[in-house]
Amino acid sequence: MASGDTLQVFYSCDMGSYVTPAYTARHFTVNDRPVANFFDGGSNGTFGNFTSVLTRNYGSSGITAYIYYATSGTTGDIDWGIAFERTGDGLQRVDIDDFATQKTSTGNTVPGTAYLADVVSIAFSNSEIDGLQAGELFRIQVERLATSTLTADAYLLAIELKET
Repeated sequence: MASGDTLQVFYSCDMGSYVTPAYTARHFTVNDRPVANFFDGGSNGTFGNFTSVLTRNYGSSGITAYIYYATSGTTGDIDWGIAFERTGDGLQRVDIDDFATQKTSTGNTVPGTAYLADVVSIAFSNSEIDGLQAGELFRIQVERLATSTLTADAYLLAIELKET
């Protein structure tokens, strides 16, 4: 694939259900639209995990993740983080978390209109995605960071992964 080509899209309903239970994002709906509710976790972040197999067309140059979201609030900023975990074939036990170092996008001013969709991006080199290769099983962990000043709920709509 070429730079800018979409590799993968995760929708809110693709999110797994069990991550640090007290601070797990919850499946929810807004206007009959499925979303993942990344509630205000106070001094803790809110997490959600997504699992897939990376398309076999990936060229190993890196990935940019686009986070599509909306909020029920109209003031403050929202901080997001994403970490990759390469599972591969014989590389990672599935009963242990081993995410690469999280990268963040901070200081993102929320739209001044409640429920208006917005998007932020985070770019990763191939080493920052745990050396993930085409055709390998992987997880991403998305976090609404506790440093967000938005005190309302954030609704994850989708995550798009594009080749960098």
